[in-house]
Amino acid sequence: MAENTLDLATRHGSAHAGRTHAGTPTNEYWASKEVPMAGNEKDPTGPIRQKASDYPGVVEGTSCTQSSFKVGKKAFLYIGMQGGRYKAMFKLQDSIPEAAELAETDPTSYEVGKFGWVTARFSADDPMPKTLWEKWLDESYAQSAVTKTGKKATKK
Repeated sequence: MAENTLDLATRHGSAHAGRTHAGTPTNEYWASKEVPMAGNEKDPTGPIRQKASDYPGVVEGTSCTQSSFKVGKKAFLYIGMQGGRYKAMFKLQDSIPEAAELAETDPTSYEVGKFGWVTARFSADDPMPKTLWEKWLDESYAQSAVTKTGKKATKK
């Protein structure tokens, strides 16, 4: 097997290496995850996944072919490969104008969908800017992490 790929069982989630007892990938798993690509490029979604899993009360699952991150019953991030590129979907409100501007100037990389969902598409060679995904991820989590009293949860 090539050095820059995980074995098929690991890539498809059936191996237990790098996973907690409940089957959820550990932060170390995502930080070191590699996908079959030219050279030895790492998956640029690893840091996004790691930060998403670090928020309080987060559960990771799968929706279609994407990883989903939820707090309570509300998803705040869908992320994975699609069409040879990486894709991350964030649930936004305050950053919608910024996302719409990005979608206008770079429609192949950003898309504003219905109900506040914003999609970013990127590659290992041209990853999503860290300051942008961190901001959007914080906002997306806060949107979904509403407490029983109706107050938004604070970030770590």
